[in-house]
Formats: sequence, C-alpha cells, structure tokens
Amino acid sequence: PPVYPAVLACLMKVLPFRYEVDLTHPFWSVPSSTSPGKRAFYRYEPDFLIALFNQLLLLVAIAMVFLLARRLFDRTVAWLSAGLLVGTELLWRLSVSGLSTMLVIVIFLALVWFLVLLEQQARAPTKWGWFGNLILACLAGATVGLGGLTRYSFGWLIVPAVGFVMAFGGKRRMLLALLVVAAFAAVMEPWIARNYSVSGQPFGTATYSVLENTIHFPEYRLQRSLEPDL
Repeated sequence: PPVYPAVLACLMKVLPFRYEVDLTHPFWSVPSSTSPGKRAFYRYEPDFLIALFNQLLLLVAIAMVFLLARRLFDRTVAWLSAGLLVGTELLWRLSVSGLSTMLVIVIFLALVWFLVLLEQQARAPTKWGWFGNLILACLAGATVGLGGLTRYSFGWLIVPAVGFVMAFGGKRRMLLALLVVAAFAAVMEPWIARNYSVSGQPFGTATYSVLENTIHFPEYRLQRSLEPDL
C-alpha cells in the first residue's frame, strides 16, 4: 500500500537524511574492538530518524486517546488510558520497528473521533447542523480509505463503520452511510485500478494472502509455488 512509503518519502525530503555510514561521530559509531584507533558502525541515521518519527506518532496516538477518553468519560479515565498506552512495551517495540503500525493506529483513532463526533452531532445537533453530519460522514469514509491504503486489511473496517452510522446516524442514516461508502471508494478506487492495470489483481500479490495457511496452501506453500493452482 502506498501511504506509509509516501509518508517516509516526504520525511526523507524534509529531514537531512545521510545515507552514508557515519564512522566519525560518537552517536553513530563506537570504538572498534578489532582495530584500535578506528571506529565501528553502531547506528544508521535513516533508520534512527524513521524510528524517531514513529515514536512521535505513538505520542500523537497517546494524546488522541487521552482526549477521546476525556470526552467520552472523565479526566481520571483519560489519564488511566494514556498511562496504559505509555506503559505498553509492545507499542514501544513497534514504534522502533520501522513498520506502519503507529501510523495505522493514528488513522484508526482519527476514524473513532469522526464517528464519535458524528454520533454526538446526530444526537444533539450543534451550529453545524446537517452540514456537519455530511462532512463527518465523508471524513470517516475517507479515513477508512486512507487506512486501507496503509494496510489493506484496514479496509475491512468499512463494515463496522457503516454499521455504526446506520445505528447512530439519526434520521438520515441511510444517506450518511452511503456517503461513508462513497468517500471510502473514492480514496481506494484509484489505487485499486492502478494495481489491476499493472498486475491484473486489485491488491497485487496481497490479493492471494487470503489463501495462505489454508488447507490448500499450508505454511509457505503458496509463496514457494511458481504456478499455484488457484
């Protein structure tokens, strides 16, 4: 999916990435144990900056959870929720892995925010009125699409998102649900069309992932097959 590589590409343009191995500064190298007077590789600057960026995304996610919990419950729940996230070792490990997990979490929390605001807007309209519901429905659908372009499996969240809108969208819930689906399709469709034109499959090789570890393709048999019987 293109979103996370595009985000990293922008990061590489903005930050001063140095791709050469730095053996002169202490932060990036250490004294060599085999060659006295020389230094050995210790940290690679691009990897370090990408990990730092993902840790920043983790802090953004913690702030979003705090604000969401305070809005839905109270300040005590908000601080407890944020504290639990800060103390979750798995999240810190993922934040330095270089994977798109932190970005997916932030996108998911944004989706939750839009759905919560839509439900509150439908239950007790503010000055934005009906126009606000339309905007929030479009933002919710587009956010699911953005998440789907970060990890394809994220696109399945369009089902519970539409279900939530149908259940709590108010009198015009059907129109709002259609807007969610339309915004989702508008974001996903160009990339799916591109994949199909290049590979003949909507999600490239990821299309076949649903067949992995099934009775027909156990373990790594599908990946190791030159001409699998699909």
